[in-house]
Amino acid sequence: ITLSASTSSLELLSGAAKEAAAGSVHFSVMGGTDSNPSWRRFVQEWPSFPPPAHSDSLPANWSSAESFFATFDPSESSTARDIGTYMYDAVAAAGLLACAVAPQGPLPPTFGTDFYNAKRNFFFSGLTGNVTFDQKSGDRPVSSAHYSLNSVLYNR
Repeated sequence: ITLSASTSSLELLSGAAKEAAAGSVHFSVMGGTDSNPSWRRFVQEWPSFPPPAHSDSLPANWSSAESFFATFDPSESSTARDIGTYMYDAVAAAGLLACAVAPQGPLPPTFGTDFYNAKRNFFFSGLTGNVTFDQKSGDRPVSSAHYSLNSVLYNR
């Protein structure tokens, strides 16, 4: 069973495959959820985003089409919703932490240590929910992520 399996896909399985799939579980991390106001606002504003100013200077396979933001719906893409949102929040956290450590310019010689230590009291509302970091490990706590647990039940 993959992310792309649907109820109608399961109907196409042989009897033995249906028996094998029955009771299986799919566990996944979810990024943007409709219950998160930051994600809802991002999705609502997405069509108004302009392509990057430097897009024309990039190789053709790297540039954004003029219509990309108007035609792509991030809420309909599991990659954008469940992976891209964590990447977005990681970049936002790095930028916000860097600004907190060195808000006015040149980086201090202790920037790396200061950056790491600044995570201890850091919090912001991101596309994936409340972003904070564990006091000891410096990692984002597992409890701050959203998960989906689905089981396959086949009616005989």
